[in-house]
Amino acid sequence: MRGRSRIQSHIMPAPTTENPMRRILSAGALLALAACGQVPGGSGDSPAQLAAGTKVGATFDDAIHSRRNKAGETVTATVAADVKDEKGRVAIPQGATISFRIEAIHESENKGDPGVLRLVPQQIAAEGETYPIAASVVSLQRQLVGRKTNANDAAKVGVGVGAGALAGGVVGGTKGAVIGGVLGGAVGTQRAIETKDRDVYVAKGSRVVIVLRQKLLAER
Repeated sequence: MRGRSRIQSHIMPAPTTENPMRRILSAGALLALAACGQVPGGSGDSPAQLAAGTKVGATFDDAIHSRRNKAGETVTATVAADVKDEKGRVAIPQGATISFRIEAIHESENKGDPGVLRLVPQQIAAEGETYPIAASVVSLQRQLVGRKTNANDAAKVGVGVGAGALAGGVVGGTKGAVIGGVLGGAVGTQRAIETKDRDVYVAKGSRVVIVLRQKLLAER
Protein backbone atom coordinates (compact mmCIF):
# COMPACT_ATOMS: atom_id res chain seq x y z
CA MET A 1 0.00 0.00 0.00
CA ARG A 2 2.85 2.37 0.75
CA GLY A 3 4.44 1.81 -2.67
CA ARG A 4 1.14 2.41 -4.43
CA SER A 5 0.60 5.69 -2.64
CA ARG A 6 4.08 6.85 -3.62
CA ILE A 7 3.40 6.12 -7.28
CA GLN A 8 0.06 7.86 -7.28
CA SER A 9 1.67 10.95 -5.86
CA HIS A 10 3.86 11.17 -8.99
CA ILE A 11 1.15 10.53 -11.59
CA MET A 12 0.60 13.61 -13.71
CA PRO A 13 -3.02 14.55 -14.35
CA ALA A 14 -4.23 14.03 -17.89
CA PRO A 15 -4.37 17.18 -19.98
CA THR A 16 -7.79 18.63 -20.52
CA THR A 17 -9.18 20.29 -23.60
CA GLU A 18 -10.74 23.69 -22.89
CA ASN A 19 -14.15 24.28 -24.36
CA PRO A 20 -14.02 27.42 -26.57
CA MET A 21 -17.61 28.23 -25.64
CA ARG A 22 -16.64 28.19 -21.95
CA ARG A 23 -13.86 30.67 -22.67
CA ILE A 24 -16.34 32.99 -24.41
CA LEU A 25 -18.77 32.72 -21.51
CA SER A 26 -16.01 33.52 -19.01
CA ALA A 27 -14.97 36.55 -21.00
CA GLY A 28 -18.58 37.68 -21.17
CA ALA A 29 -18.96 37.27 -17.41
CA LEU A 30 -15.85 39.37 -16.80
CA LEU A 31 -17.17 42.09 -19.08
CA ALA A 32 -20.46 42.09 -17.19
CA LEU A 33 -18.66 42.35 -13.86
CA ALA A 34 -16.47 45.14 -15.21
CA ALA A 35 -19.58 47.06 -16.23
CA CYS A 36 -20.80 46.78 -12.64
CA GLY A 37 -17.40 47.77 -11.26
CA GLN A 38 -16.92 44.40 -9.53
CA VAL A 39 -13.88 42.94 -11.29
CA PRO A 40 -11.11 42.11 -8.77
CA GLY A 41 -8.30 44.57 -9.19
CA GLY A 42 -10.52 46.83 -11.33
CA SER A 43 -12.19 50.15 -10.57
CA GLY A 44 -14.54 48.48 -8.12
CA ASP A 45 -11.62 47.90 -5.74
CA SER A 46 -10.45 51.52 -5.76
CA PRO A 47 -10.96 53.16 -2.37
CA ALA A 48 -13.80 55.56 -1.75
CA GLN A 49 -12.54 59.11 -1.58
CA LEU A 50 -13.85 62.44 -0.39
CA ALA A 51 -12.76 65.70 -1.95
CA ALA A 52 -11.42 68.66 -0.02
CA GLY A 53 -14.34 70.82 1.07
CA THR A 54 -16.53 67.86 2.07
CA LYS A 55 -18.42 68.50 5.31
CA VAL A 56 -18.91 65.84 7.99
CA GLY A 57 -21.43 66.20 10.82
CA ALA A 58 -21.08 64.52 14.21
CA THR A 59 -22.30 64.71 17.81
CA PHE A 60 -20.04 64.87 20.87
CA ASP A 61 -19.77 61.74 22.99
CA ASP A 62 -19.20 63.69 26.22
CA ALA A 63 -19.64 67.23 27.49
CA ILE A 64 -16.83 69.80 27.28
CA HIS A 65 -16.45 72.32 30.12
CA SER A 66 -13.85 75.05 30.56
CA ARG A 67 -13.70 74.35 34.30
CA ARG A 68 -12.88 70.65 33.81
CA ASN A 69 -11.25 70.23 30.42
CA LYS A 70 -7.76 71.48 29.59
CA ALA A 71 -5.83 72.30 26.43
CA GLY A 72 -4.11 69.25 24.99
CA GLU A 73 -6.88 66.81 25.93
CA THR A 74 -8.70 64.67 23.36
CA VAL A 75 -12.47 64.64 22.91
CA THR A 76 -14.53 62.54 20.49
CA ALA A 77 -17.68 62.82 18.42
CA THR A 78 -19.73 60.21 16.54
CA VAL A 79 -20.53 60.67 12.85
CA ALA A 80 -24.29 61.12 12.50
CA ALA A 81 -24.82 59.71 8.97
CA ASP A 82 -22.98 57.93 6.15
CA VAL A 83 -20.73 60.24 4.16
CA LYS A 84 -20.53 59.11 0.53
CA ASP A 85 -18.22 60.03 -2.33
CA GLU A 86 -19.25 61.12 -5.82
CA LYS A 87 -19.82 57.49 -6.89
CA GLY A 88 -22.17 56.82 -3.99
CA ARG A 89 -19.64 54.74 -2.06
CA VAL A 90 -19.57 55.12 1.72
CA ALA A 91 -16.26 56.73 2.70
CA ILE A 92 -17.14 57.47 6.33
CA PRO A 93 -19.87 55.27 7.81
CA GLN A 94 -22.41 56.35 10.37
CA GLY A 95 -21.04 55.62 13.83
CA ALA A 96 -17.43 56.41 12.94
CA THR A 97 -15.49 58.34 15.59
CA ILE A 98 -13.81 61.70 15.04
CA SER A 99 -11.07 62.62 17.52
CA PHE A 100 -10.36 66.27 18.35
CA ARG A 101 -7.49 67.85 20.25
CA ILE A 102 -8.45 70.79 22.47
CA GLU A 103 -6.08 73.47 21.24
CA ALA A 104 -7.37 76.19 23.58
CA ILE A 105 -10.16 76.53 26.15
CA HIS A 106 -10.88 79.43 28.51
CA GLU A 107 -13.89 80.80 30.34
CA SER A 108 -15.55 84.13 29.58
CA GLU A 109 -14.32 86.83 31.98
CA ASN A 110 -16.88 89.52 31.23
CA LYS A 111 -20.13 90.22 29.42
CA GLY A 112 -18.46 91.02 26.12
CA ASP A 113 -16.08 88.05 26.23
CA PRO A 114 -17.37 84.94 24.35
CA GLY A 115 -14.76 82.69 25.93
CA VAL A 116 -12.41 80.46 23.98
CA LEU A 117 -12.78 76.93 22.62
CA ARG A 118 -10.65 75.77 19.69
CA LEU A 119 -10.83 72.15 18.55
CA VAL A 120 -8.53 70.57 15.97
CA PRO A 121 -9.77 67.40 14.18
CA GLN A 122 -7.08 64.72 14.35
CA GLN A 123 -8.37 61.44 12.94
CA ILE A 124 -11.38 59.31 12.05
CA ALA A 125 -11.77 55.72 13.26
CA ALA A 126 -14.17 53.40 11.40
CA GLU A 127 -14.54 49.63 11.07
CA GLY A 128 -11.24 48.93 12.77
CA GLU A 129 -9.26 51.41 10.65
CA THR A 130 -7.94 54.84 11.58
CA TYR A 131 -7.42 57.69 9.11
CA PRO A 132 -5.50 60.88 9.94
CA ILE A 133 -7.35 63.90 8.59
CA ALA A 134 -6.63 67.52 7.74
CA ALA A 135 -9.83 69.35 8.63
CA SER A 136 -11.26 72.38 10.41
CA VAL A 137 -14.30 72.93 12.62
CA VAL A 138 -16.82 75.15 10.83
CA SER A 139 -19.81 74.80 13.16
CA LEU A 140 -20.03 74.06 16.88
CA GLN A 141 -22.95 74.17 19.32
CA ARG A 142 -21.68 75.77 22.54
CA GLN A 143 -22.92 78.06 25.28
CA LEU A 144 -21.79 80.07 28.30
CA VAL A 145 -22.81 78.89 31.77
CA GLY A 146 -22.74 81.35 34.69
CA ARG A 147 -20.76 80.73 37.86
CA LYS A 148 -21.57 81.74 41.42
CA THR A 149 -19.95 85.03 42.50
CA ASN A 150 -16.36 84.39 43.52
CA ALA A 151 -13.67 86.43 45.25
CA ASN A 152 -12.62 88.13 42.05
CA ASP A 153 -16.20 89.20 41.32
CA ALA A 154 -16.55 90.50 44.90
CA ALA A 155 -13.39 92.55 44.45
CA LYS A 156 -14.88 94.08 41.31
CA VAL A 157 -18.03 95.00 43.29
CA GLY A 158 -15.89 96.55 46.04
CA VAL A 159 -14.24 98.84 43.52
CA GLY A 160 -17.66 100.11 42.45
CA VAL A 161 -18.82 100.73 46.04
CA GLY A 162 -15.61 102.53 46.96
CA ALA A 163 -15.74 104.73 43.88
CA GLY A 164 -19.37 105.64 44.62
CA ALA A 165 -18.61 106.51 48.27
CA LEU A 166 -15.67 108.65 47.24
CA ALA A 167 -17.80 110.55 44.74
CA GLY A 168 -20.51 111.10 47.36
CA GLY A 169 -18.01 112.40 49.93
CA VAL A 170 -16.67 114.94 47.50
CA VAL A 171 -20.16 116.17 46.67
CA GLY A 172 -21.83 116.43 50.06
CA GLY A 173 -19.80 115.27 53.05
CA THR A 174 -20.89 112.30 55.20
CA LYS A 175 -24.47 112.16 53.96
CA GLY A 176 -23.25 112.39 50.41
CA ALA A 177 -20.82 109.57 51.11
CA VAL A 178 -23.69 107.33 52.29
CA ILE A 179 -25.80 108.17 49.26
CA GLY A 180 -22.79 107.74 47.04
CA GLY A 181 -22.06 104.40 48.69
CA VAL A 182 -25.58 103.16 47.95
CA LEU A 183 -25.35 104.29 44.36
CA GLY A 184 -21.87 102.83 44.12
CA GLY A 185 -23.19 99.53 45.47
CA ALA A 186 -25.85 99.44 42.77
CA VAL A 187 -23.26 100.21 40.13
CA GLY A 188 -20.99 97.57 41.63
CA THR A 189 -23.73 94.94 41.54
CA GLN A 190 -24.40 95.64 37.89
CA ARG A 191 -20.67 95.63 37.30
CA ALA A 192 -20.41 92.20 38.93
CA ILE A 193 -23.12 90.89 36.59
CA GLU A 194 -21.23 92.26 33.62
CA THR A 195 -17.83 90.96 34.75
CA LYS A 196 -18.89 87.64 36.28
CA ASP A 197 -16.96 84.65 34.90
CA ARG A 198 -18.93 82.24 32.73
CA ASP A 199 -17.76 78.84 31.60
CA VAL A 200 -17.63 77.67 28.00
CA TYR A 201 -19.83 74.58 27.83
CA VAL A 202 -20.63 72.04 25.12
CA ALA A 203 -23.35 69.58 26.13
CA LYS A 204 -23.09 65.88 25.38
CA GLY A 205 -24.80 65.22 22.04
CA SER A 206 -24.14 68.75 20.73
CA ARG A 207 -23.52 68.95 17.00
CA VAL A 208 -20.18 69.74 15.39
CA VAL A 209 -19.42 70.06 11.67
CA ILE A 210 -15.95 69.74 10.17
CA VAL A 211 -14.76 70.42 6.62
CA LEU A 212 -11.94 68.47 4.99
CA ARG A 213 -8.97 70.56 3.85
CA GLN A 214 -7.43 67.67 1.90
CA LYS A 215 -8.70 64.64 -0.02
CA LEU A 216 -9.52 61.61 2.15
CA LEU A 217 -9.03 58.06 0.88
CA ALA A 218 -10.99 55.40 2.77
CA GLU A 219 -8.99 52.23 2.08
CA ARG A 220 -10.78 49.29 3.69
